[in-house]
Amino acid sequence: MTDSSATPPPELSRPLSLDAARRAAPGMRITASAEECAALARRFDLIAIDALSATIDLAVDGDEVAVTGSLHAAVIQRCIATSGPVPQQVDAALHIRCVPLARLEVAEAEAEIELSDADLDVVGYSGGTIDLGELVAESLVLALDLWPRAPDADAFLRARGVVDEDNVTNAAFGALASLRDALASKGGAD
Repeated sequence: MTDSSATPPPELSRPLSLDAARRAAPGMRITASAEECAALARRFDLIAIDALSATIDLAVDGDEVAVTGSLHAAVIQRCIATSGPVPQQVDAALHIRCVPLARLEVAEAEAEIELSDADLDVVGYSGGTIDLGELVAESLVLALDLWPRAPDADAFLRARGVVDEDNVTNAAFGALASLRDALASKGGAD
C-alpha cells in the first residue's frame, strides 16, 4: 500500500549523505536532464528550461555543510505584459549553509526573527542527507528575473492604454476620470 499523502520527490534530485559530502571532490557537477528541466519548468511556471547545471564545492563542519559554487541556466520566462517568451541566461553564485532541520527549528522557535546576511541562505536537512539537486532548483527560481519583459512590451502596453506604468494610469481610468469631471461640472457628482 502506498501513501498518497507522501510528498513527491523533487524534479531534480541529487541526494548526498553527510558521509559522502565529507568525501566529495571539489568541483562536483550537477546537470539536469531534458526531462528534469521540463518538470522544473512546469513547477516554476516557466515556458522552458533549456539547460541547467551547477558546479559545487562542499565544506563539512560537523553536521553543517557549506555549499558554494555557481549555477548556470538557459530559461524562457513569460513576459509580464505580453505573456510572450523572454529568453534569459541565469548565472548565479551559490552560498548555502545546510544544517540539521531539528536544530534549525529549535533555533527559530527560541529566537526572535532577525536575520543577518549569513543567515539568509540557511537550509535545513533531515535524515543525514542533503538534496543538492533541490538546492540547485530552488537557487534557480530565486535567481530568475522577477519582471521579465519582451522587447515589444512597451508598445503592447501603450496599445492597450497604459500611459504611465509608474502611476498605472490607463485609458479606462482616464475615461472614468473624464466622466467624473463632466458630471461634477454639471452638478451631478459630489
